[in-house]
Amino acid sequence: MAELRDQLQETLGSQYVLEQELGGGGMSRVFVAHEASLGRKVVVKVLPPDMAASVSIDRFRREIQLAAQLQHPHIVPLLNAGETQGLPYFTMPFVKGESLRAKLARGGELPLSEAVRILREVAAALSYAHENHVVHRDIKPENILISGGSAMVTDFGVAKAVSASSGGRQGQSLTSLGVALGTPAYMAPEQATADPNTDHRADIYALGVVAYEMLTGATPFSGRSPQAMLAAHVTESPDNVTKRRATIPPLLANLVMCCLEKRAADRPQTAADVVHELDALSTPSGGMTPTSLHPAAAKRGIPKAVTIGAAALVAAAIIAFATMKFAGGKSAPVVAEPAAVPGIAVLPFENRGREEGQEFTDGMTEEITNRLSSIRSLRVIGRQSARTYAASTKSPQEIAKELGVDYVLTGTVRWDKSADGKELVRVSPALLRASDGTQVWADAYQTVLSGMFEVQAKVATEVASALNIALVAPEKNALAARPTMNVEAYSYYLRGSELVVGSTRMPDLKLGIESLQEAVKADPNFAQAYARLGMGHVEYFWFFGDRSAARLKMAKAAIDKALSINPDLPEGHFALGVYYYHGFLNYQKALEEFAVAERLRPGDFLTVYYSGLIKRRTGDFAGASVQMERALEIEPKVPSLYTDLGYTYNVLGRHDEAERMARQALVLDPKSVEAGQILMIAHIGRDANVPAAIGAMKQVVSHYTDRNFAAQQLLGISWPLGNDPDLKSMMQDVQWSEDAGDKGVFYTYKALCFMFYGNVAAARTNAAMALPLLIASAKADPRESGFHNALAIVHAILGHRDEAVFEAKRAMQETPVSRDAYSAPNVAFASAIALTIAGANSDAITALETAIRQPANNTRNFAKLHPVFAPLRADPRFRKLVGL
Repeated sequence: MAELRDQLQETLGSQYVLEQELGGGGMSRVFVAHEASLGRKVVVKVLPPDMAASVSIDRFRREIQLAAQLQHPHIVPLLNAGETQGLPYFTMPFVKGESLRAKLARGGELPLSEAVRILREVAAALSYAHENHVVHRDIKPENILISGGSAMVTDFGVAKAVSASSGGRQGQSLTSLGVALGTPAYMAPEQATADPNTDHRADIYALGVVAYEMLTGATPFSGRSPQAMLAAHVTESPDNVTKRRATIPPLLANLVMCCLEKRAADRPQTAADVVHELDALSTPSGGMTPTSLHPAAAKRGIPKAVTIGAAALVAAAIIAFATMKFAGGKSAPVVAEPAAVPGIAVLPFENRGREEGQEFTDGMTEEITNRLSSIRSLRVIGRQSARTYAASTKSPQEIAKELGVDYVLTGTVRWDKSADGKELVRVSPALLRASDGTQVWADAYQTVLSGMFEVQAKVATEVASALNIALVAPEKNALAARPTMNVEAYSYYLRGSELVVGSTRMPDLKLGIESLQEAVKADPNFAQAYARLGMGHVEYFWFFGDRSAARLKMAKAAIDKALSINPDLPEGHFALGVYYYHGFLNYQKALEEFAVAERLRPGDFLTVYYSGLIKRRTGDFAGASVQMERALEIEPKVPSLYTDLGYTYNVLGRHDEAERMARQALVLDPKSVEAGQILMIAHIGRDANVPAAIGAMKQVVSHYTDRNFAAQQLLGISWPLGNDPDLKSMMQDVQWSEDAGDKGVFYTYKALCFMFYGNVAAARTNAAMALPLLIASAKADPRESGFHNALAIVHAILGHRDEAVFEAKRAMQETPVSRDAYSAPNVAFASAIALTIAGANSDAITALETAIRQPANNTRNFAKLHPVFAPLRADPRFRKLVGL
């Protein structure tokens, strides 16, 4: 034993340092070694002397080299091959995880969904290998590794290499076949009888045995001697898999038993056919439920020509129907659509080596995403959606299917130190094609920390090249740009940008601004950091952290600095657009800047999204919905996009679609109060169903553990929620915190809450607390209608009729429909509430006319049902307006 190890170490030299022996497989002794040049662990496998004696070393090496060409996400690649004193060896990466054998030994049969996933991933690996003329010949749980939730097939081509290099002598002894050509429990009949015509379909048989074992916990002929097992494969039919586990769906059972057919011609003819059948399990008609799969189709796999032909007939029928329906029965020329733009998702790179490197790893993913987004002929999934798959156990192909893309870019980032103590980063990206799991491109880059920006540029450029995208000069410049060479500044930038772009909470925005200030202090020429800093100031203004002119002045100074450093910075033009939009509601200038930003970075989600928000404010609700739908294509996993689109659909009266958006948002974020509100609006707007509206919001609130925070979110919609005793109690007990935003507005909502619930004394107490705060806020920001609405309500509750009327009308003057078609009806509705409380009924009805006759979320049913408007119900104008 020690002699072989020493002999192997001598042959490997200093390139590999053997660390430990893992034990032998059926065909090899297995060692773990450290590869010095790349600083990684590898596995070295050596054929034992009794097997090596009959092997041609040259032919063995050729067969291993052929298998080494395989590059697939579910295949452990072969790296190298050689010999040590006549004993052939080969190397492969060390995969962290466990074998399927270990998993089965620990827990027995697998859950159906997990078994199907592993089966599909192994079948995909086989399909790729077979297409590249490599047969495994020893598929078994020992050769399937589970790493990060994904299956990887190891030892590809080794059994073939042994058999092909043994001079055709493998048929001499049946007892040796389990070692030389496979493993008895998983051998196809033709393999067991040493049929010289054995081909890739033997792998499909072995895959069927593995599937049988995953589903039942045992192989078909378990408990027999190797010789008896081989004979059974040739002569006996195994029990149907459903006999051992009755819950296996017929489609899956059919497929497994089909793979186990004695005659190779009766099995699925390719592993791709197996993948196709497994994919059917995830469709509505086949998803782990009984289906009406025709036996012949199950046995042979559906021929591709038949599938294409059927699809063509269906398509022809649809086209014919559409032509008759819309063209009066006349034929019309068919115009081919332009080729679809390829889609790609940059999945979160995996950080390996040190915990504090996660921030830079995330930055690597974000920067590559941003650079690729500058390519007009490429559709890039936004980083917020891609990051939801961090540490996901789903395969890249599954993720690609969910996101609707053609390619996924994965990668790892490893950390190390050079001999002189410098921080080293090793980035290993891989581009995979979703349709077949093929690795289209992969590379590895090692650099010092400050060189990561060059790596980002190289990765983005190589991806574009691998996708055969011809880049124009501006796109090349965007891919090659370096944001900063200062690592400290970049670290501050990553933290600050994440908070400024990703949060509306005051503490987050404040911290984000502080981080970005540190970034520009560390690198005064960091244009991106200045742009994000300017945006941070604007958002802090917009979300009522500081509504002063000084805050906007700070924002403009930072944005101007960014654009003076780099006039073609997409982030700079976007930030300037946000400044005009959120700072001054200057939609025209904002859209002009967004157009520049989109030209510089066509796939940027924020630009598309904010353009949709502006269209909504200008009253182009249909156009807004189109932009928001575009934004969802880029970021399909962001709940706030579904809610923004849901609000817009409600304004358009498309309540069913609004409800669908809200429910999709709740799948992603069960705590989304906005989604609950959309459901409320839909239920009341569509059919005045108040109980359903309350129930929808109660379901959302049930997911909160912090009741005070939940109540802060609900306070502005205290009707109709106050009809529920628990929600009513929450809102009455709510306390202010910085999360609640402006304190004066908070106490106004609380006063209104008590007013609705009949506690006038408590309402006046809270109104008195709000009044001085609101006066100061309105003085600092006199054009903000929200402060004037709040002042009108507070004055009305305190009995200051004239002041209430004045402030209610002032609010409507500051936000007319011509200035903000989306917000104006809400402002008018709030003014109507204040005017009704103040006893100015005629003015209240006039305000309601503005609120209801425009497309709005506050529909006629809200006015009809809202208890605050009870004093208006006898007025003919009101009755006509709301349809009483």
